[in-house]
Amino acid sequence: MGKMKKLISTFVVIISVFALSIIKVDAATGTISISSNKSTVVVGDTVTFTVKVSSPKAMVALQYEMDYNESMLSLKSGTAADAPVFSGDGKKAITYTYKFKAKKSGTTSVKFTANGATMVGDEEVKFTSKTKSVKIITQAELEASYSSNNNLSKLSVEGYDLSPSFSSKTTSYTVNLPANTESIKITGTKADSKASVEGLGTQTVEDGSNTFKIKVTAENGSTKTYTIVINRRDNRSTNNYLKSLSITNAKINFNKGTTNYNIIV
Repeated sequence: MGKMKKLISTFVVIISVFALSIIKVDAATGTISISSNKSTVVVGDTVTFTVKVSSPKAMVALQYEMDYNESMLSLKSGTAADAPVFSGDGKKAITYTYKFKAKKSGTTSVKFTANGATMVGDEEVKFTSKTKSVKIITQAELEASYSSNNNLSKLSVEGYDLSPSFSSKTTSYTVNLPANTESIKITGTKADSKASVEGLGTQTVEDGSNTFKIKVTAENGSTKTYTIVINRRDNRSTNNYLKSLSITNAKINFNKGTTNYNIIV
């Protein structure tokens, strides 16, 4: 009789385990993405992290935490308490925004962890935590990275030749124009896209010497000035001869090349 009770007990255990295996439901899997508006931030400036949590079904309650290094980042907006925070509101996707102020240089990261969410029908969804890193630098480090390239790669006066031929290292040029030229167009291309250029475009010219300066400012503030002297020929006549010369009651053998005459009256 004792042996029979043992067999029955064993059978009940087997049935119970089998029943549990039948009703067990695997937890659904959700996704987390995290991004920042800057990959590099200067000490004293702010950086914003955006977290998106997505679930295959509408979430009733979401448990999450945001971890970060408080010696490097100071939270200015967003909820990142030590205790888990619950939200959800029946949405399949929720977005959280965190704004931090950078405190000191180095590389740091923020970590978003969703410990679990309850979906409609009390089914649970699981997530894998995500981490996003940013580099923090000082203002001095930022300025040290600025380009010092203040060269032009091209410079020309449309329709005319520069003398000497253009070279990025040569800063002084001349151009000779015919009389009656009223304007010229100076074109140029900066060697570095981060630089700025002043002095290009259409320019008015006058008789004689006209000086134009093209200033290139590099990203780091250093400058270089290219100078073009435009010489326009004077359109006025250089003929300073008399057409005729006469004296009343006297005869002159006039010649326009002769400047001295002896007259006997």
